[in-house]
Amino acid sequence: MKKLSNEEKFIQWSNKIVEEYKPILGLNLCDFKLIKGKTTEYLEFGIHHPYLDNYIYYSDKVVEDFNNNSLTKWDIVHELCHAITDRFYYVAIDRYIGKNELEDARENLTDTISSIIRNLQK
Repeated sequence: MKKLSNEEKFIQWSNKIVEEYKPILGLNLCDFKLIKGKTTEYLEFGIHHPYLDNYIYYSDKVVEDFNNNSLTKWDIVHELCHAITDRFYYVAIDRYIGKNELEDARENLTDTISSIIRNLQK
């Protein structure tokens, strides 16, 4: 039996979290795929039309943090919450003048949703 690499273990762990939280977030119809990003600094979410195909890009640093037990499931849940917030984000970004303000609002909304989920799991 082949021993899994740290990256493969991270992907398995993340996929379990994705499957656990998809129904809680109402994302049953969405597909999520973890992909090693070429320019990703840590974790990054990508949504693709028609919004059912979603990507969570990760970096070597994330795998390292996973191996050091400093990555939590809430980091992955936060990225899942982007499947809700980013529909708004991508529609608004083309029309909104202050991109930084919009990005701050997006992250705040995503953090709020993630916090609600975390509190429901207590």
